[in-house]
Amino acid sequence: MGVATAAAGSASAGAVPLRGQNYLVEFANTEHTLSASKISGGDATISTSPYRAGDSSLPYVENFPGMIAFSILSASHAMFENKIENWNWLEDIALAGTQLEKDTMTISLLDADLNTVLAVWQALGVFIYKISGVDLTGDSSNIVIETVEFSLDNIGRTQ
Repeated sequence: MGVATAAAGSASAGAVPLRGQNYLVEFANTEHTLSASKISGGDATISTSPYRAGDSSLPYVENFPGMIAFSILSASHAMFENKIENWNWLEDIALAGTQLEKDTMTISLLDADLNTVLAVWQALGVFIYKISGVDLTGDSSNIVIETVEFSLDNIGRTQ
């Protein structure tokens, strides 16, 4: 839906930290990556604009297609790669406010062996919207998250 075709990202060895998590999420403007077992949301809704010409003899208002709006995109059972900068990223977004430079996110569906990219989606105008259920462990700096939600401007399948 309006997303330019881009070259598919490659799944490098060790890029997906948890076995069984078959989505690799990468960001164009940063080195942040995360893996997830489920991606949902991103629903597209076209608003309607009612219109009735002043000289119309119709007894009703006509509706015309308006702007497209996308819902929040959720990554469930997600884990950021083993970098403390990933946690600091959330604070950076909050502090940026309206000056935030939104990112481009690539979502790759990997096969069960995490070797082959089966499908790729690209989301434009992305930033982290919400994080739920953070599990902190003492033996690793990995950030295990029940759900991470992203606000986005547009999403489309590229491969």
